[in-house]
Amino acid sequence: TQVKIFKGHEAGIGDVRFLNDGRGVLSGDRLGQIRSWNIDAAKAAWVSDGNKRGGITGLAIFPDGKRFVYSSDIGVAGVMDAGQGKNIKVFGEKKRGALHDVAVSRDGKYVLTGGDDKTIRLWEAGSGVEKMVYQGHEDGVISVCFSRDDQIVLSGSRDNTIRLWKTTSGEEIRAFRGHTFSVYSV
Repeated sequence: TQVKIFKGHEAGIGDVRFLNDGRGVLSGDRLGQIRSWNIDAAKAAWVSDGNKRGGITGLAIFPDGKRFVYSSDIGVAGVMDAGQGKNIKVFGEKKRGALHDVAVSRDGKYVLTGGDDKTIRLWEAGSGVEKMVYQGHEDGVISVCFSRDDQIVLSGSRDNTIRLWKTTSGEEIRAFRGHTFSVYSV
């Protein structure tokens, strides 16, 4: 049974996530607009300006629930305030191509991005400083995540592989081969 319909985006949705309180939802569209929805009212609590952000490809909520991070198809990621949708920090480089996914470490200190440049990048969430580049994929990285203890990074790619990496050193632990098409979610 359908419970609620959330209307307002004028372009395809790139990602959707529940807020940590369970009473809200974030959605980002291909025009770069991000909306925070009140589930009970089925109305937007706030709507961000989509200019300069590029199309939203991924969203991840910080453990504290006060911030979230997005990835975009113009190669940048940004940390925003979840309560009001204000920009806090933007990082990445447009020249590297689209970012396809983003993840936040369990302690909230780090952000992962994966993109067209065949890499996974580890960023310090507070400063936006790039801390590590994981290289080895032969095509764009579509999906990224941290292990529960933040010690391992998992990635899926258009090269049809899933790879495990040591978070602190960037060393590839293992590549899982055998998929016959791109790995869209890990």
